[in-house]
Amino acid sequence: MNKLFYFFLFLLASANVLLAQENQVELMIEPLGANEAYDIKGGEGCKPGDIVVTIKSDVKNLFFDSNVIDIENISYSEAQGEYVFCHSKESFWLTIGSDKHISKKTYIDGMQQKYAFKVVEKAAVGKVLFNTQPNNALVDFGFEGQSPQLSGAPIEINSGEYNVRISKHGYMPVDTFAIVPSSGNLSQLDIKLKPTFAKIQIDIKAADNSEFQILPTIEIDTARINMGELLNKNKLKSFDDEGRLQYFKLYKGGMIPVPDGAYTITVSAPSFRPYSTRLVATKGVITPFSVSLEPITGYLTVLDNGNAIGAKVLVDNELVGTVPLYKKKVKVGQHIVSLQKEGYISDQEEYTIFLNDSKEVDLPVQMTLFKRYVIKSNPVGAEILVDGQRQGFTPFLLSIAEGQHKIELRKHGYLDHKQYLSVKEIGVSIDTLEYILEKNTPLYINSEIEGLDVFIKRAKDTVFAGKTPVKIGLPLGRYTMTLYNSSQNCFKGPIKHNGKNKIEAPCYSRGTFTLLVADYFPNKPLLKNEESNHLYRLLGTAQFGRFTLLPGLSTSIAKASLFEIDNGYKDTETTIVNDKTNDTIQFKYPNYIPAFSFILLSAEVRIGVPILKSLDISALGTYTFYPDITKYIPSHHVSGHDIFVGLELSSRLSVFNMNIKVGSKMLSNISYNFYTKTSQNLSSGDETYSKYYYKVPANLEQFVVSIGFTLGQNRAYGNNMLRVLKKPLFTHY
Repeated sequence: MNKLFYFFLFLLASANVLLAQENQVELMIEPLGANEAYDIKGGEGCKPGDIVVTIKSDVKNLFFDSNVIDIENISYSEAQGEYVFCHSKESFWLTIGSDKHISKKTYIDGMQQKYAFKVVEKAAVGKVLFNTQPNNALVDFGFEGQSPQLSGAPIEINSGEYNVRISKHGYMPVDTFAIVPSSGNLSQLDIKLKPTFAKIQIDIKAADNSEFQILPTIEIDTARINMGELLNKNKLKSFDDEGRLQYFKLYKGGMIPVPDGAYTITVSAPSFRPYSTRLVATKGVITPFSVSLEPITGYLTVLDNGNAIGAKVLVDNELVGTVPLYKKKVKVGQHIVSLQKEGYISDQEEYTIFLNDSKEVDLPVQMTLFKRYVIKSNPVGAEILVDGQRQGFTPFLLSIAEGQHKIELRKHGYLDHKQYLSVKEIGVSIDTLEYILEKNTPLYINSEIEGLDVFIKRAKDTVFAGKTPVKIGLPLGRYTMTLYNSSQNCFKGPIKHNGKNKIEAPCYSRGTFTLLVADYFPNKPLLKNEESNHLYRLLGTAQFGRFTLLPGLSTSIAKASLFEIDNGYKDTETTIVNDKTNDTIQFKYPNYIPAFSFILLSAEVRIGVPILKSLDISALGTYTFYPDITKYIPSHHVSGHDIFVGLELSSRLSVFNMNIKVGSKMLSNISYNFYTKTSQNLSSGDETYSKYYYKVPANLEQFVVSIGFTLGQNRAYGNNMLRVLKKPLFTHY
């Protein structure tokens, strides 16, 4: 029982604490800079080197606390509104509060000798809403330097009582009194502003209830009213809009604001007689202005020129009589005349005429027998076009004249149907043409290069033309797709639309230029000389400027191979005999020796297939002739024939590609061409030097593996290959 009693006491105390905190006012702490004109004075009990803290505040009975020491000896000057105390020179958190205020903390880093802060009460904020007629009036609380706010939305402001002025251009201002509560409740005031202008409300119609082809023009004295805004009512001005009122402008509801006074109003419209009157507009009053304009007419006569007797005459799709038609009143201006007669069709689908005031126009017409067809489709609702002109939607009774015509049926979600129809048998009989439309299934077409021209055909008909990437709809089935890159055939082959919704079409290189081709031989095949000694190993090859001769056949501007001396001969010397002088020469084998080939002395042939979207496999054959250049360039080098036959697995990407080659490497009639100098003593005692080339024959026939890369153009996309298949083996279209 005692525990329960103490528990209730605890709840009561907690509620009191929460209630007290709710009623407390929040404090704001602002640091004061050196530009503040005041002196910071030390309080009693300060020690040398202490920090002196000055608090400027009109709030009384503030307390101060530090997380480092107890703050004592606080001096307070009510006249100056200053609290001053000292603290040991170190960083600490300063807490400021009172019984009536929520405590706030600020950090003092202890780097200075003096600190000053300003502490003020944070005022309670309330909300007030001014509902004005019209809306978006200016609400001015009279604060200096603060712009007025707009009515119609809650305004946040410190709670209290305010004298407020409500104003809007064109209306008399209203001074009122507003109370802003601090409880968080929204205070609302309803205010109606009185206009200082008059309103004219217009209502203009045609006396014959027809539609105006061109909007009427309204002039109030010399001011012309822009009636074009009626075409877009969302742009019509409203008295609730922000900003200044505009006189002689059309507002919603057909209202035109004007200064009070007398005005002459003139209304005119093409094909109608103008109307003018004078009216008086009074401030604060809506003055109605309603008028019916009388049409200006001419006379239309329609004459039979063959098979048109009894045909209905329609002017702008309105029935006005039958052929022959004599002096029918029709509004002046341009009109469209058409005819309707059972079993006949007009030689001209529409006639354009122009009528002047009280003038007569004669229109001779002629009609021809036609054939009728009931056009049906499955599903129904397909749009029917004859010779490119829309006729209606299936099912539809089509009247068509003799001759050759192109019939098209279109329906969203289905493939367009096209057919040429030859109409020969004219009569009153009705034939039926029924078509089954093929339902489209979504298909997304993308290519390795965006923006390619894509053409899709079924049989000989092109069913789609556009650019990648594109999302289209086609019936399920087989098609032929062609991609063009800069007018070059990038891909052409069959595709199967099986409902998988996506085709990622490859783009094979055509006539591309590759800047660099490099291959490295990890197993470093050894070349044998005549004594079967392994003198040098093949490290790798490089091609510069490879280009296409024919599909699958390429050559390079330059090609080089690099040979590395075998470890057993590194840094060793041999004795050779100059076959010209019979002198012996001590010769040290170079660690590396190159071979060079030039344009049209090397060739590559590739025949293969794509495996995946970006992976090819091909049978590869290469031939390179490395010439002996000792007569032209004094250097160590290798000469002879280089042949490779094997397989290549290569990527097909833009710019940079990797490859792996495996196969048989044959180097025949190979010679190591070593260059050195020999000296000869002359009778005079001097020495002379001469060039000497030392040749060592060698050969190679070995299974090799190489890893390489190519660096080419953006549209290179792999190697030049004669492709047996046009689509990847393991990718379905």
